[in-house]
Amino acid sequence: MVYTRGASGVARIYVDGVERVSGVVGGDFSNWDESHRLALGNELTGDRPWLGELHLVAIYDRALSQAEVSQNFEAGPVTTP
Repeated sequence: MVYTRGASGVARIYVDGVERVSGVVGGDFSNWDESHRLALGNELTGDRPWLGELHLVAIYDRALSQAEVSQNFEAGPVTTP
């Protein structure tokens, strides 16, 4: 699953490399509070362990193009023997 949002506010959700939905999401980061934290796969308290897996997690400073999303999906997760 990939979520992108460009500077113009256009947001897109891709599933398995294919765009499934798009729309405009308002707002900007002008009032961003740097004390906000990011949690992936568990709540920030850590008192409910998450047993899933994350593959190819990345945060970009721009929206990826359809071609970039497809390329990343086709590459797949990195596996170790």
